[in-house]
Amino acid sequence: MSRELGDDHKPSRDGTASANRWGPGGDDLSFRQQLVAEPAALPDASDPVDPDQIVGTDGTDANNALSSLSMISDPVDFDPFPEPGNGTAVHLPSPSFADIEKAKLAIAVTQQRYREDQRRSRLRRDAFEAGAEAVDRPGRIIAATSDTIETYQRRGRSLFARYRREMANRLEMDDLDPLDFAIWLEGVRPFWDDATWRGNRQAADAFIRTVPHYNLEEALAVVQSIRGNQSPFVTATSSETSVASRMEYAHFRKILNALRLQSRSEIVGWTEDWILAGIHVGLHPDEWRLTDIEHRPDHPQGEKFWLHVFNARVFSTSHVGSFRTIDLSNLSVDTRGAVERLVKLARGWTLDGTFVLRKSEVSKLLIETADTLFSMKLHYTLESLHHQFVANMKTIYRHEEVSALIGEMFVGDRASNYRNRRRAWDSDYIEVPVPLEMDVSRFRRSLAIFRERRSLRALREQYHRQKKDAILRKQNPAELESW
Repeated sequence: MSRELGDDHKPSRDGTASANRWGPGGDDLSFRQQLVAEPAALPDASDPVDPDQIVGTDGTDANNALSSLSMISDPVDFDPFPEPGNGTAVHLPSPSFADIEKAKLAIAVTQQRYREDQRRSRLRRDAFEAGAEAVDRPGRIIAATSDTIETYQRRGRSLFARYRREMANRLEMDDLDPLDFAIWLEGVRPFWDDATWRGNRQAADAFIRTVPHYNLEEALAVVQSIRGNQSPFVTATSSETSVASRMEYAHFRKILNALRLQSRSEIVGWTEDWILAGIHVGLHPDEWRLTDIEHRPDHPQGEKFWLHVFNARVFSTSHVGSFRTIDLSNLSVDTRGAVERLVKLARGWTLDGTFVLRKSEVSKLLIETADTLFSMKLHYTLESLHHQFVANMKTIYRHEEVSALIGEMFVGDRASNYRNRRRAWDSDYIEVPVPLEMDVSRFRRSLAIFRERRSLRALREQYHRQKKDAILRKQNPAELESW
């Protein structure tokens, strides 16, 4: 497969070639904002125009172009989305936002019910000090106090000062694009532990809300979408080390063939679809709760099969950062069928509050089948499918493109992350989904920030080591030489 996504000029969400829409200083509206944008105003004849900067569209000189401009006196109807010259309508990816909102509401209700059940259990064990009247109350603070918001805003202003010092020393508050600030936060996120990031995320959220800008909602969505710690500077947890971070193709086929020998329940069909979709699409298990399929057989560029993956942490569902789109048009018919069935199943489980139970049943069957077939210290789980997908995509895409596919910045340098031995399958067995360039551009910028910061950190550490060695050499040169 050719690597077309590496260029600076890529197909955008509307299928046309466009420049890097996440580039520095870009003023492009987000995909969702474009759908509701007001028609652009045409220039008025009284506006100053430099003749040296314009030419006629048909090869005429600047004077003819100016005379044509002066003829515009009355308002002109302008279509912001004109039809192409061949008369075919423009086909934009359009997820079912209403269905996703219902699924998010169902998740919130299920979580609330779970917290209430936990409180009742603690009350029965005399471990709930708030009393019986507080059992059915919300389990979290609805809104922060004014003092808390002010504290977060102060911390957010200090983050902005740090951003300005590192990225744009002369930038004033009025000139800040909050989307650039959010992408910078994503780039430096791996250098903070989880506790620090929780505070910084709240601070950045409170600060961005004070910046009047048309990218405000988009920036908030990006900040809220930044995931847990993918830092290369921390050690994997014990739960991570017990999960196999790869799945050989031979094992993959054996597990699929052995599922119906392990069980005769309907869970077998769910597990087969989940394994097939997970290994070729790479979603984390919980991400299937908020997915939507869009099939466009009449798209001008050929049949399109889009998978929209929404972020559960983002409150809004209509801005870039709240969801990513993966083009599955290149995948096999079997894989696309498995994806479509799994999306439908996961949506139903989410709406009736049984997703966690069903996921547990599928995971249990996968683990039991794999443990029966193979003697391994590690276990094949649903997360193993994600790890193998990333290992496969690394042989085809760059890090920014892998990041766009999995929805998080892929650093790829942790000890448990796809190195030390070949983990990818042979190319004959790999099916290749395609990320959208809009998502790729965002991660290209955040990864560049991360790499620059990592290089500076390595140079600083090298300097301190050399300085320490020089001090030791002066204090006891003989001992240093023997060591």
